[in-house]
Amino acid sequence: MADFSFRLAERIETSPLFRAALAQLQQRSLAPMMGDAVSKLEPLQAEKLSQAAVALSRSTDPRHLGLAQEIAYSLAACESNSDLRGVWRHVLAEIGNFPAGDYVSSGPLSDENLPWILRLRQAARRRENTVSVLGQEIVFTDFQADVWLGLHKHQFVNVSAPTSAGKSFLVQTFLLDELARSQRLQCVVYVVPSRSLIYEVQTSLTQALTRLSDKVVVSSVPRIDEELHASKHLVFVVTQERWQTIINEYDVVFDAVIVDEAQQIGEAERGILLQGCLEEALARSDLTKMLFITPSSKNAHTIAPLLGTENLQTIQSALRPVRQNLLFVTGGGKGSNRHLNVELYRGGQEPLALGKVVTKRSIAEAKRLITAALELGEEGQSIVYAWRPSAADSSAFALKKELPEVEDYKGSPLEELANFVAKHIHPDFALAQVLKHGIGIHYGRLPTTISKAVEEYFDDGHIKYLVCTSTLLQGVNLPARNIFLKNPRKGKAGPLQADEFWNLAGRAGRLKRDTHGNVFLVDYDEWEKKPVEEQQTTDVEPAICDALGAKQDVLLAFALNPEHASGDKDFALAESVFTRLFIDARDGVIEQTIARALTRHPNVDATALKDAIFAAQDLVSLPTSLLRRNKLVSPLRQQRLYDHFKRELAAGFLDSLIPVHPWQQYPDPRLRLEAVFRAIHTHLEGRETREEEFFGWFALAWMKGETLRNLIERQVKRVREERNPEEPEEKIVGSVARKIMEQVDTRLRYHYVKYLGCYLDILNFALEEAGLEGDMEIPPIPLFLELGASAKTMVSAMELGLSRIAAMEVANLLPREKDAAYIRGELQSPAFNRARLSYFVRREIERLGLLR
Repeated sequence: MADFSFRLAERIETSPLFRAALAQLQQRSLAPMMGDAVSKLEPLQAEKLSQAAVALSRSTDPRHLGLAQEIAYSLAACESNSDLRGVWRHVLAEIGNFPAGDYVSSGPLSDENLPWILRLRQAARRRENTVSVLGQEIVFTDFQADVWLGLHKHQFVNVSAPTSAGKSFLVQTFLLDELARSQRLQCVVYVVPSRSLIYEVQTSLTQALTRLSDKVVVSSVPRIDEELHASKHLVFVVTQERWQTIINEYDVVFDAVIVDEAQQIGEAERGILLQGCLEEALARSDLTKMLFITPSSKNAHTIAPLLGTENLQTIQSALRPVRQNLLFVTGGGKGSNRHLNVELYRGGQEPLALGKVVTKRSIAEAKRLITAALELGEEGQSIVYAWRPSAADSSAFALKKELPEVEDYKGSPLEELANFVAKHIHPDFALAQVLKHGIGIHYGRLPTTISKAVEEYFDDGHIKYLVCTSTLLQGVNLPARNIFLKNPRKGKAGPLQADEFWNLAGRAGRLKRDTHGNVFLVDYDEWEKKPVEEQQTTDVEPAICDALGAKQDVLLAFALNPEHASGDKDFALAESVFTRLFIDARDGVIEQTIARALTRHPNVDATALKDAIFAAQDLVSLPTSLLRRNKLVSPLRQQRLYDHFKRELAAGFLDSLIPVHPWQQYPDPRLRLEAVFRAIHTHLEGRETREEEFFGWFALAWMKGETLRNLIERQVKRVREERNPEEPEEKIVGSVARKIMEQVDTRLRYHYVKYLGCYLDILNFALEEAGLEGDMEIPPIPLFLELGASAKTMVSAMELGLSRIAAMEVANLLPREKDAAYIRGELQSPAFNRARLSYFVRREIERLGLLR
């Protein structure tokens, strides 16, 4: 039967009559995008296409299933009131896309026109995909049902599927079921690729686990509070850096580990860190369940050998749950004949011409992306891709020039958001300026409260155009009807790779809200890279495999140079792998590590590298346990800092080595911090610089909770004195604001947090060795620096999941020195005056389930 269904589908797909009918259907379903009204098909034509869709849906080939879905969605767009809606629902049910089937058949509907055998088959398919969680029946897609079964049967699971395939919903449902059924307390780690995603995942998990709210804590701060977390399941939502902190500080066993965007294991030093955390979790318990989630363009089965297992169950789906149209856009004509040409991409066939859109706007090459967005983005909401934050601001201002101010802006939600942005960033910041035109800007370094508000306003329809950077590639949930791209790049890394392109394109269209999504490729022939025709599914290349395989010469050169620096971006991978192998050599497992990593490169010889690693052992006396806490910093550089400490202690300079609490008045915290940074630069990093003079005060102000607005104002004043006084204010503010946010994100909250943690570990060891460990209390400066807070009430508020802005507002309403349990109680007290919080902070706290 399967062979017959496949052969029938093949005959249909290759039929010239079918292809002509499908092309006509696609053109009509996309007519509104071209400014035309939808015209219905002839009844007989709609019936024949529906019959073809039923036949195609019986095949097991993803290509045929995609065609069946395409027909059902396209017919639904053209024939919304047709009696055939029951057939389209059956087609979508047949391919396991029940949410889409329910959407296209919404409204009064009868299945009586379906043959009884089809009704019976459809009901059986739905039952197969239905599970019960806490008494509630949930209907999964075929893909979700496969993953659900895999998670219950296997310890290691790799899930690879397109964006909007329902991966997040499935994971949340699985955790709800697991924690509800568990007879003992569990600890779960959900690893996200960036800090910007922590709040989104934490809030969605908190809401998904609401029914267990008295039995579970969802936390993003790498601390375990005995009072706050007592007798509750603990779910950490963290980056790999924060996970390493948990591993360093607590002897906790992890029952389950979920790695979102698991392809990040291929990202230089962060990939090595993630691998180490995974291995440590398994070392603590060989029963730890692990789930690796990747987009459909990536297969993470390559992680299995690194973990010493062959039993990784891979579950893949290439079927996108929403119809996504790739549309080529070019410009043509002159003067009053200026127009945009639009063609629909059809794999294996010539593009389908959809027509021309006449425009009075410029179609010059530099302005064509904006013109395309304005002319073709009228239907639904649109995302315009920008390769970096400054380009996002520029594109937003270009859109602003072409769009009128939204009606009734005064007193509207958009004005409220613009005022909030002006208060917390700057009144002349691009986002504050463009919101009144229905335009938003989104990139990863925006404060969490603001970026979440932008996402919410876009989802609610207040924002029509959203200019985004590659934040979307890291899992931010921002689907839209239209996405516009022109030669897309990812910052300084160059053109988007094929997997990144498809991950981004997957944001077009929203399941249960759209019949389709459009990805507009502007001037595609001029792109540096042509991702559309490239292979979509590739194996994840773990960073350690890359370092020991293709890049071993760089690694060997690093290992042979005892004067190598630390923190050099060009050698980040070499440094992290060198440190890993150095520790493994001491533990006697270097042969195992190299053998596992070279599974993908069996012909590579690592003898010279091993010799260099063993030779370096004689240069380091620090204990392995200390080196293991700082896996991203070369042991040779750590030894240099330790030697410095020994000299300083011998000379009696104890106090000058120890940072003090940011709120301490004497000795001066800034001078101490500058001295610490100077030692980090000189001994750990191995470079001469005077950066501590800037980052000393900057880090101190950040830890003391100074607002981003004040930090920006201070720098704007300095820059204004140095630059041309006629330079536009918005240009100065934009440049300074982006720079400050970048420095907070990359320098304070990553670079210095990493090195301060290493500094304090080595200092504590040196003090202990000298018998001085009880003489000084050292505050947790790395934690203060990452959070941007050091007052106890504000830190405690952030332990509950609040962003820095929200924690600041809450802390201003409560006494100082209060812990998280006290704050939770106050927020949930009827006496708490929530009206004193800004609207966006209230929304944030409500999403976390902290306000009654």
